[in-house]
Amino acid sequence: MNFQVYNDKVYILPLKCQSASGAPGAWGPREPTPVSGNPNSLGATIRWVDPNYFLVLTPKVQTSPGLSVSVSYVGMASANIAVDIIPDPNLISVIIDSNPANVTSEAQNVPTAPGP
Repeated sequence: MNFQVYNDKVYILPLKCQSASGAPGAWGPREPTPVSGNPNSLGATIRWVDPNYFLVLTPKVQTSPGLSVSVSYVGMASANIAVDIIPDPNLISVIIDSNPANVTSEAQNVPTAPGP
């Protein structure tokens, strides 16, 4: 299953280095390089918060399945992640309920302006 990102949020994923045996490693002097498979749909940047790097994913469209991001670093194997941009199911929106059965009114004086 692809990593799902809501279209109304920016995601910050920790990047780690490790040896082939899984032992933690330290970053060298260069910054990792992110590459989005479709930068018009999904932005991919790097953020440094000493002493860690983070992959920042920024959705640029409302929906887009099957995107990918690759992160490379000199002398290390690349890391890849598959991403789907989806609508946030918890998004709260303002709705104007114009159903006459739900509308109330109050009396007012007739306006004096004739209109546009």
